[in-house]
Amino acid sequence: MLSPLVGRLQQILSSFAPPTLRNQSVELPRVESNTSTNYRLIPYAQRWMADQQPKPSAKYDGDRMKLHPAELPWRDRYDVLKDHGYLLRPRYRPGWTASWPDSQEFPNMRYEDALIPSHSKRLDAERVSDGKPVFLKLAPKSSPEINIGRIIASKELLQDPRNRCAPLLDVLDDPVNPEGVILVFPLLRRLDHPMPTTIGEFVPMVQQTLEVRLSSAIRSLNSTPLV
Repeated sequence: MLSPLVGRLQQILSSFAPPTLRNQSVELPRVESNTSTNYRLIPYAQRWMADQQPKPSAKYDGDRMKLHPAELPWRDRYDVLKDHGYLLRPRYRPGWTASWPDSQEFPNMRYEDALIPSHSKRLDAERVSDGKPVFLKLAPKSSPEINIGRIIASKELLQDPRNRCAPLLDVLDDPVNPEGVILVFPLLRRLDHPMPTTIGEFVPMVQQTLEVRLSSAIRSLNSTPLV
């Protein structure tokens, strides 16, 4: 079913290739269920689903020794998240003070607690039980993403090798916002970092992204109550 699409993608990508490579034959890898390269859809790709919130401004880069107002709610969530088994970075620990001297230039290059988030609704953390890094995302309780995430992370769909979605690990009540929840995902790399450099890398990514098992998804939607 994907063969015509893959062939077309190869033609399109070849048109952008350097002249020295255009006449070379490229053997596209077969995408089997046990493929060694598994391109999962990452939480960062879900940014378009979130309501936009103010980001730390460029002026804030000069004063990393203080929490930006957009970071304060994460500090207020620190103890509750810890009780649920998720540990934020030391920067968000109540009573935190910077670990670098005031004279230090570019502390974000050397000190972990000098790193600031790029968005106020998303943050990294560590799962205490096994030390795995996780990704926290804020969402309203009415968000359809919660039910979709639970369906995708169901036992049946997790066993399907064609399920490329980042699984929803946990849903926690937001102690700061009574109408919100905190979604927990694995912390994964950006899809474009590093960028694919060859057709053989790009095409499997597209194939795996397009793989869908509609019958299972529809059965799950029909049998799972909405929240």
